[in-house]
Amino acid sequence: MAITQTITGFSGLPPSTSDPTNFDARASTTLAEMYDLPAEVNTWAGQANTLAVTISGLEASASLSAVTAQEAADAVLAQGTTANAWSSVTTYALYQVAIGTDGRAYRSLQASNLNHNPVTDVGTWWRPLNPDLWLAAMLIVTTGLYPGWAFAAQGPVGTYPPTNPDKPAAYVWSRGVERYRASLTWGTTGGEADALKTARMEYSNTSGSSYVSVSSTPLVTLTYSTSGAVIAAAWSA
Repeated sequence: MAITQTITGFSGLPPSTSDPTNFDARASTTLAEMYDLPAEVNTWAGQANTLAVTISGLEASASLSAVTAQEAADAVLAQGTTANAWSSVTTYALYQVAIGTDGRAYRSLQASNLNHNPVTDVGTWWRPLNPDLWLAAMLIVTTGLYPGWAFAAQGPVGTYPPTNPDKPAAYVWSRGVERYRASLTWGTTGGEADALKTARMEYSNTSGSSYVSVSSTPLVTLTYSTSGAVIAAAWSA
């Protein structure tokens, strides 16, 4: 999204009592040009706000890539070999990497890590290398995309297609057994009418049979101007 709207400059001098002869003509021209100014400014502001959201998404994407690259480098340095599938009878060292049953790579957070399933013991014994859930959620919310993942809109209780394609109950991104779900609400009045109002981001590694919040603040709420432009986005519980 680029800013295509330009703001038209005033063509002449404003009216001045020091030039009474041309006062009326200047006033007429200035008022006529001012009449068109709010529409141009509103269009420009809408495009600028959209561009800002896109830039935020690109920033989140870059951060996600940086985190992934750093963690992958750490894993290679710490292990030096190709990761194998996790085994309940293998004792894993600090920083050692294993592949969980969900197909994701996990890094051990403790030494003497025995029989702690990385899929279910995230945070205490294991840390997923990719993706970082919150950064991925930011990328999804700001751009609508997550590279390498399939996308679908849902109606209530996961029905396909949604009852109202223009205002679905949820967006779901999937890859293998993993899912990201954005449960949505839509504005009804003012500048937010028929626009996305909130999105609650959740993650599943059980093919969508159960979900957990991506962070302690998984709900993003969008605020709109009276003209319908996004002016703020806030994360909360």
